[in-house]
Amino acid sequence: MSFAQKAIVLGPGEGTKVPVPGTPMTHKMTSEDTGGKLSALELILEAEGPPPHIHHDEDEMFYVLEGEVDFQIGEQSVRAAAGSFLRAPRDVAHSFKMAGDQPARILVVFSPARIENLFVEVTAAPAPQSKEEYIQRIKSLAPKYNLELLPPPGR
Repeated sequence: MSFAQKAIVLGPGEGTKVPVPGTPMTHKMTSEDTGGKLSALELILEAEGPPPHIHHDEDEMFYVLEGEVDFQIGEQSVRAAAGSFLRAPRDVAHSFKMAGDQPARILVVFSPARIENLFVEVTAAPAPQSKEEYIQRIKSLAPKYNLELLPPPGR
């Protein structure tokens, strides 16, 4: 069955859970579902997001479902409220974090797909117990996924 023929229907909370410390994820659609064209995940942003980074193989799109999120995409800084849509093109540095004191919920789409496998690989048993351990695992796997991690601003 091709991507165009395969329906995906998931209810609230359904999908494959990925235990990322501080940012729980649920895979809604994977490269396996789409023939490598797209992947989508829902994340709950409970604090700081990922460090600044560059995807060299995929574009990353964000749709803020709940809350507010501060995004840095290239030179552009944006506070995005629920209903906002943003795109971080491949080869452009970006980062995001929760704005205010309430968690945010975001739908993230990657095109093409594959990077979602990084999150699965990083959280494989035993799952990381802290954000620091998670980031160390990301750093070790980043070259495999053509992902470049950048130092935080001001460092």
